[in-house]
Amino acid sequence: MVRWVVAVLLVCFSSVAAADPILLLLLRFARDRAITASLEASVTSMQQQYATIPSPSYGFALPTPPVPVGQEEQQLRVLLDENFLHLTVEQRN
Repeated sequence: MVRWVVAVLLVCFSSVAAADPILLLLLRFARDRAITASLEASVTSMQQQYATIPSPSYGFALPTPPVPVGQEEQQLRVLLDENFLHLTVEQRN
């Protein structure tokens, strides 16, 4: 289709200089369509890739067993010691 439009424009205009702006516009249009098609194809392939990954049954975090009665303070100390490494021992106590 683009070839026919370019051929008609070249026949209608007597000089190539008169058809030059329109030809540049058509070439820009073709370039934009090619870029858009490639972007859409890449997004579609990414969506298909992530659609095949099964989601975990419990989300991203694994369930933890309940803390036994009377050991809440000890469990809290273990959590603080394991996760807040930037704190000193005095700050964790």
